[in-house]
Amino acid sequence: MNGIFPEDSITGIRVESWPSPLGLAGDAVLSELRMDWSPMGTTNIALGCPVSVSDSLPTNEYAECLTDGLAGSYAYAETYKSGQEFYFQVDLLHGCKLDHVCLRSAAQSGIMSNFADLRLQLFDEEPSSDTEPIWEGKVREASPVQDPGGAYVVRSGDGQGTFQGRYLRIICPGGTHTTVRIAEVEAYESITAPGARVYANDQWVAGVKKLQVPADANWLGFDILRPPLPDNMQHGIRWRIAGAWDEWQPANWGKRIETRGLQPGEYSFEVELRHTDHVWNEATLKLPFTVLMPWWKKPWAMWAGAAALAGLAALLSWGIAQRRVAELERRQELSRERARIARDMHDVVGARLTQLAMMQDIFAAEHPQSENAGEQLQRLSGAAREAVAALDEAVWAVNPRNDTLQNVAEYLCGTAEEYLAPLKIACRQDVPVEWPAIDVVSKKRHELLLAFKETLQNIAKHSGASQVMLTLRHESGRFLVRIEDNGRGLPAELEGVERDGVGNMAARLASIGGNCVVRSRPEGGTLVEFQMPV
Repeated sequence: MNGIFPEDSITGIRVESWPSPLGLAGDAVLSELRMDWSPMGTTNIALGCPVSVSDSLPTNEYAECLTDGLAGSYAYAETYKSGQEFYFQVDLLHGCKLDHVCLRSAAQSGIMSNFADLRLQLFDEEPSSDTEPIWEGKVREASPVQDPGGAYVVRSGDGQGTFQGRYLRIICPGGTHTTVRIAEVEAYESITAPGARVYANDQWVAGVKKLQVPADANWLGFDILRPPLPDNMQHGIRWRIAGAWDEWQPANWGKRIETRGLQPGEYSFEVELRHTDHVWNEATLKLPFTVLMPWWKKPWAMWAGAAALAGLAALLSWGIAQRRVAELERRQELSRERARIARDMHDVVGARLTQLAMMQDIFAAEHPQSENAGEQLQRLSGAAREAVAALDEAVWAVNPRNDTLQNVAEYLCGTAEEYLAPLKIACRQDVPVEWPAIDVVSKKRHELLLAFKETLQNIAKHSGASQVMLTLRHESGRFLVRIEDNGRGLPAELEGVERDGVGNMAARLASIGGNCVVRSRPEGGTLVEFQMPV
């Protein structure tokens, strides 16, 4: 041995010799001893380790078969013959923390091995009769291996104590009726990736206890550091991000893992390695990290934003309240001014016009006039009275006390009675007793009243009717006025004054957002309908 081989790379040396008839230097001649070394590519640390036994083995059986790496060779003890406890003991050459131990049964048809009776122990020093094991496995009720060539995997949780040591003892209890044939004993150290580098937007993220990923990171990258394993080992590796998803994802050494779309929160980047027997290592690399929350989503920022919004809402509410107060004051002032104008018009202008009409009547009575002069005075007196009536209508339209739907309805009913009664035209009314408390602005009342009076005038002048039906309603936010007469109805074509009158009514209703319908009734007469939003 010239030192070119690693110390633990030799699992055994076999020398074969043949009898020599020459007898030059004994019964046999060793012509050459040759050893070739190549990496085994395994994480089985028991491969090639020395094995001792507590008693003799059957003929042609060797304890070293348990660690020679060959599934075809096996060793066993005939405990059912001696009735005494028997054990194999593997020296792992150094104390180590184990991930799992694998016992393989003989891969030969017809050979069954009952591993349920086996008991495993681990010692950190070569045991004597009174040495307590660091770890001891539990006895199983049934054999975990049923078929030839099957594997019995033992982990830390299958026993009690610390799953580590240098000496592994496999005990076959006495009195076992089934011969336990073990083809191979494999021991696997706990291996984990030593760490990982985390990158956020190609910038390395460093941290002492927990990594903090910036809030503006669009993607994350992870470079897994490789443990000191043989380069030729085709080792499995998988990863996941706990807190985002639980499914394991495959990975390759030297290839960066990238992910996107992680929301602010706590996560753990986890990596597991697979041994050469295709069993995943129980220990896992866990790299906790935090994706920071943007400053505008942090509690203090949200509280500040909420406070600012509350302040802004309060300011807006105060501004709106102030505007409403100012608007209310303006409306009240306007109402007072309208009331004053209405009062002045009624008390001053109205009184003067009434006085003028009376003086004309007195003058005509006290001073006889010619026929022509008398007619002129009568005409002048009538004009004064018409001016008084028109003034009353204007005062009603201006007075804010009449800005209700109730007053509008009552005024229209009164106007119809006063206009039609002297003409001997009966007026029937279908009007609700109570009306909703809805305001009607002066312009709407004024335009509706003028259109209404024009309708009454048309009935008086052109219809020849003896009866009028007045219907008032409030439906779906609209005030409806329907006037029906039993006269001669509309002519085939409207001409002159009649056409202008209908056009004027439609224009007045359109100016206040309403509409006007004029049509002949099938049973005779005319129907005029006004609709006005209120």
